[in-house]
Amino acid sequence: MSRKMKSWYSFIRTRIEKAGLHGLDISHGDILYQLYHHGTMSMKSLAQRIERDKSTLTALVKKMEMKNLIQRKPDADDARVTMVELTPTGEAYREAFESISHDLLEQIYLNLTNKEKSMLMELLSKCGE
Repeated sequence: MSRKMKSWYSFIRTRIEKAGLHGLDISHGDILYQLYHHGTMSMKSLAQRIERDKSTLTALVKKMEMKNLIQRKPDADDARVTMVELTPTGEAYREAFESISHDLLEQIYLNLTNKEKSMLMELLSKCGE
């Protein structure tokens, strides 16, 4: 499993470089995925969705802000709540990000039947429960 994970991370890093996605690290992928698919959201909601604690998320968000991928702003209805949204730079990475994700899944599924793909997803969902 460890060798496969290293191979997949290497694939992702190579594709990030080829796509010229400056400032994008693998650890930013979960956050971008959530914002691409769910739009602006609170830090609390984002932390829950990516299953990270608040301090880890805060560190990731700060790095992504410094790279101009996302920005934080107070919620219009409750100033105690911090919202996270994509910047134009972060939004411009969407197509390349989705292409890399699609190509990675194709590589993972390359020699699997549809039944095996379903079985793999079912087994992975049970891991660490």
